[in-house]
Amino acid sequence: MLFILPRLCRQHLRTYVQSNIRQLTTGQPNVCIVGAGPAGFYTAQQILKGNPNAVVDIYEKLPVPFGLVRYGVAPDHPEVKNVINTFTQTASKDRCTFIGNVTIGKDISIADLQKAYSAVVLSYGADNDRLLGVPGENLKNVISARSFVGWYNGLPQDIDLQVNLDTDRAVIIGHGNVALDVARILLMPIDLLKKTDISQHSLDALSKSRIKEVTVIGRRGPLQVAFTIKELREMIRLPDCKPVLSEEDFIGVDKLIQDLPRPRRRLTELMYKTCMEPTEKDLKLWETAKKSWSLSFCMSPLEIFGDKYVTGLKLGINKLQGEDLVKQSAILTDQTVDMSCGLVLRSIGYKSLVIDPDIPFDTKSGTIPNKDSRVEGKTGMYCTGWVSTGPVGVILTTMNQAFETGKTVVKDINDGILDLTKHGRGDIFNILNSKGVQTVSFKDWGNIDQFEVKQGEDVGKPREKMVDISQMVAIKRLKHALPRTPKRRSATLAAYLQHTKSPAVEILRQAEVVSPPEDQMDMAIEKVALEDIKTAIGSCKTKRSKDSVTSMNVLVASISGEKVAETRCLKSLAKKLGLPILNENDAYDENNVHVYDYISDIVDVTLCNKEDNVHKISRLKKDCGECGIKKLELLPEETDDLDTAQIVRWERFEKEDIKVKGNKTIKKLVLVKKENQSCRTIFTFFRTFKIISATPA
Repeated sequence: MLFILPRLCRQHLRTYVQSNIRQLTTGQPNVCIVGAGPAGFYTAQQILKGNPNAVVDIYEKLPVPFGLVRYGVAPDHPEVKNVINTFTQTASKDRCTFIGNVTIGKDISIADLQKAYSAVVLSYGADNDRLLGVPGENLKNVISARSFVGWYNGLPQDIDLQVNLDTDRAVIIGHGNVALDVARILLMPIDLLKKTDISQHSLDALSKSRIKEVTVIGRRGPLQVAFTIKELREMIRLPDCKPVLSEEDFIGVDKLIQDLPRPRRRLTELMYKTCMEPTEKDLKLWETAKKSWSLSFCMSPLEIFGDKYVTGLKLGINKLQGEDLVKQSAILTDQTVDMSCGLVLRSIGYKSLVIDPDIPFDTKSGTIPNKDSRVEGKTGMYCTGWVSTGPVGVILTTMNQAFETGKTVVKDINDGILDLTKHGRGDIFNILNSKGVQTVSFKDWGNIDQFEVKQGEDVGKPREKMVDISQMVAIKRLKHALPRTPKRRSATLAAYLQHTKSPAVEILRQAEVVSPPEDQMDMAIEKVALEDIKTAIGSCKTKRSKDSVTSMNVLVASISGEKVAETRCLKSLAKKLGLPILNENDAYDENNVHVYDYISDIVDVTLCNKEDNVHKISRLKKDCGECGIKKLELLPEETDDLDTAQIVRWERFEKEDIKVKGNKTIKKLVLVKKENQSCRTIFTFFRTFKIISATPA
C-alpha cells in the first residue's frame, strides 16, 4: 500500500498538470449544439459534466426549447414531459446558453459555426416524414401523423393544417407508438382532453369531430408491431371505446408467446387476451361503447381513392416470411381489399433533412454518416439523436446515445484533437445582429413559460401554448420597445399578446418590463397600484369581504383608465396605500392635466426627481417647470399596418347600468369584452382618456 499510494498520487498529479497546461496553452473549449431537443440537452449535460471548462451554446430554430418533448409527446402524457426539469437545470448553468429563434442554414451557416466553435454537434432531429408512394396520396385529408401531432401540440408550422374531422372513420397507416397516440387523441373524450395542454385550435376541432371508428393498419403481423405495451394498454382502457381485433390474426399465437423476449411477450399476451380471452368486466363495458378502434395486420396501401377528398383506399394483403418470428418481412400477394374512410393518416416513420450543404448527408437513410457520433470527413463535427441513428427508440434510447456523444466530444477535447482557440458565440452574434435576427434567451423562454401557464390556469389546463412565433418573441421585443408609462405598456402588451385578462399587470411583472419607481412617475394611482398590486390582491383574497372585493375592482378600473366615484371602499383603499382620490366629477382636462409623452426605448429623464406627495399632485396639473413633455414617437415594431393588423381581443372594467329590485338602476363595475384592430386602435382608445397626447400616424 505504501508503494501503490504514491504511484497513484503521481499519476493524478501528472494528469492534473497536463490538463491545466493544455487549458492554459490552448484556450477554453467552446461547443455549440444545433437543436434544443432531448438529444441536444443530454449531450450538453454530458459535456458540461465531463469538462469543467467547456462552454456550451444550444441553438434552436424555434423561440422555445425542448423539441419533441414539447411538440411530440402526447398531451395526455404529462409524466413524460418531466424531463424538462432536467433540461432546465442544464440550461440554467453558467456555462450553458440557449439561443432560440435562430435557423441554422439560413440565419447562420455551418461554416460560420465551425469557424467560431471548437466542436459543432448536430442534433436537429427528423422534421420530415416518409411518404407512402401510392396514387392518391395528394388528396385532401391524407395527412402525415407527424403534422397531425404538431397540429394538436401547437407546433407553429402545423397550426394551419387542414384537418376535416367530419367523417365516421379514420384510417392510420403504421403500427408504431405515434399511430396509437394519434388514434387515442381522435377517440378520447373531450372532457379528458380539456385537462391537458392540447392546443386550443385542435381542441375546438376535435370537440366537433364525427369520428366513431379508427382502424390502425400495419404491413406485418401481431408479433412485429412497433408500439409498446403502455400505448396499447391506454387504447384498451379508453372510455366509451371498444377494441376490435380479429381472432384469425391470433390463431396459434398463444403457442409462440413463451419463446418471445419478455417485452414482446407481455405486449403479445395483452393483444391475445384482449382478442381471445376478454374479461366479463371488459365485455360489459364494451357493450355500450359508442366508438371503436381496430388493429389490421398484413396489409399495405396500394391506392387512395377520392375526387378531391379521400373516400377510401385499396389495401394489398401480405404474407410473412423469415425464420425469426419477430423480424419476419412482409411479402405482397395478389390479393386486395377495399376500405372506405374519410381521413387517412400515414405514420410510417420520420426522416431528417439537409439543413446546410456543408453537412454530409445520406438521402436514402435520411441520416448524417458518422462513426461513434463523429461525422465522416468533418473533424470537430458530431451528430446525435435521430439525425444520427434515424427515428428509432424512445427518450431513454436518445439519452443513452446522446451521453455517448457527449463523452466522445469530451474525449476529443482532452486528447487535443479539437482547436480550442476559437472564440465562440461572439462572432456568431455579430452576424445575427447584422441580419437583424432577434434571438431568444432561456430567461426569455421563462417569460413565455409563465405566460402560457397563466393562460392555462384561466381555462383549467396545465398551460395554453403560444402557437405564433411572432407572439413568442414579442415579450423580448416589447421589453426594449414598450412606452414608459404603465398604462400604455399594458395596452401595447395586450395588443401584441392578444391578452384576454385586463389589465395585464401580472404579465408585465412576469416579463420584467415594469419600469423602476423613478420611471413610474405617472399618475399617482398608477404608480402605487403597479408597485403594490400583489399586496392589494393578497389582502382582498384574505378578507373576502364585499368591501375588499369592491376595492380591488376600483384598483383594476383605475389601472384601466376608469374614473371611479369616491366611495367608502375607495377611501379606505386610498388611505391604506396613500393615494390621492379621483372623484367621479374630476374631469380630465387637456389644459391642466399632465399628458405624458410616449417615447420608445428612451431612458433620459423627462420628469424631475421630486418624490413628495405634493409634487405628485402638481405634476397632474402641470405646475412643475422641470417636468418635460416630449413628442409622441413609436418604433417600427410598435405599429401595425391597418390592412394587415390582427384583431386584438381584451377585457376591461366599465360602469354599466344594472337593474336591481324595485326596478331601480345602479351603476356597477363589470368586466366588458373589447375587440380592436391592431395596437394603433388601442392607442386611439386610450387617447380618449387623455392618457397620450396623440395617436401614432
